[in-house]
Amino acid sequence: MIQTTKDRLNALSDEQKEAMAEQEWFQGVLPKVSTPEELNGLLGRAKDAGQACKIMVRDRANQMGLTFDKTAMVYVVAAKEAA
Repeated sequence: MIQTTKDRLNALSDEQKEAMAEQEWFQGVLPKVSTPEELNGLLGRAKDAGQACKIMVRDRANQMGLTFDKTAMVYVVAAKEAA
């Protein structure tokens, strides 16, 4: 009885398995993304994949020096600040 309860608690739901698979996919793809256009092409999938994937995309954008243009809803090369 106790083992059955443990097994049920440890079993991931289909939704959780799907979310983990998406996170793994993004972990493999994002390091290869090198342009704003490539990153922007992933925004829809990231939105559908959930918060964790959106954060991974945001972090990759930050690594690439991009900022999010809220008007266009895409990542763009950050404008250089005037000296």
